[in-house]
Amino acid sequence: MSKLSNYRIHFSLVLYLIINFIFIVKYSVRYSLPNVIIILLYLGLFIGFVFLFVRKKDFFSKLSNGVYYAFCIIAASFLLILMLQFDIANIRVSRHAAIQEWLSNFLNGEFPYGSPTNPSSFPILFIAFIPFKMIGELGLMQILTYLIFSYYLLKKFSSSPSSKWFIQVLLLGSPIYLYEIVTRSELFSNMVFVLIFLHFISHTKIGLKNYKEFILASVLGGIILSTRMIVLPIYFIFLIYYYRTSVKMLLMLFISIGMIFLLTNLPFYLWNPQLYIDGGPFAVQSIYLPKVVVLFFFTASIYFGFKIKNEDNLFFVTAALLFLMVSTSFLFQLNEHSIHELIFKDRFDIAYFIFPLPFLLIFSGGIKKLDTDYHDRS
Repeated sequence: MSKLSNYRIHFSLVLYLIINFIFIVKYSVRYSLPNVIIILLYLGLFIGFVFLFVRKKDFFSKLSNGVYYAFCIIAASFLLILMLQFDIANIRVSRHAAIQEWLSNFLNGEFPYGSPTNPSSFPILFIAFIPFKMIGELGLMQILTYLIFSYYLLKKFSSSPSSKWFIQVLLLGSPIYLYEIVTRSELFSNMVFVLIFLHFISHTKIGLKNYKEFILASVLGGIILSTRMIVLPIYFIFLIYYYRTSVKMLLMLFISIGMIFLLTNLPFYLWNPQLYIDGGPFAVQSIYLPKVVVLFFFTASIYFGFKIKNEDNLFFVTAALLFLMVSTSFLFQLNEHSIHELIFKDRFDIAYFIFPLPFLLIFSGGIKKLDTDYHDRS
């Protein structure tokens, strides 16, 4: 394995720890817990697990798919039980309230944007929750996407079976992910949908002659883009990488995805143009970063899409870029608030640091072959 690839794997694991340490510090301070001790314990458990996994990776590689399915079902049951232990009404997280209010307004024929909860996502993200609202528990979306992500791991790492086990333990041992479950948030779920689309793109021959696949890719891509704008730089990196040898096909795919995206938003614009412009998703999401910074990250994602040499590094670069975007947004908020206010008084939602987590996990799955040439393809 090349030294550069080795460093990237280690760096991805360090980012994983940083993301979880930020969360631990915030909530240990909020509940007067010894954050240094908790961090050291968590770090010890993490190092111990990685060491054990590297030493015993052959054991995990021999476990059958049936054992994996059983594990995932048990884990999903555990996550559901954990979630139901907490009353969402007693948790100060606005995303769940925003989804509830958006859906209530929408289903009652009222314009859903511009409400007091300030919903920031594009319409498809909210519409995807309608079945779960009918059931009476929005949090079931997170349980479903955990199972979808688990199945994705099974397919993604079919040639390296132990990787999916490594990722599973890192995911279920991530405090920020468990917080996502407890608060019925949808950030991780959003990225799971993106991963499924990218998996489809990478395993499907899309072209004008294969018009059914082209239409399906356009519709799926446009619908998933109509969740959050942060999906767009991910598209730039992956789609450019897969189709950079066919610029015409690449442009047509982006145009068709863009058209579907606009069509999903057009009804809401026509419903109430002024309120959609002033309080809709474009207005709310634009407050997180200045336009010139957003343009910089979009340009960087296009650059990396053309420069990346192998698929493994797609996940590394995407994770690093998402982490930098969230971190930059945090730094810009320092102009108006202190670090204490941002972290401990909820002036900044640190849960956004979960965006790079699934991409970090996928790339870090390569640690199972640290002593082989798994990433020796730079």
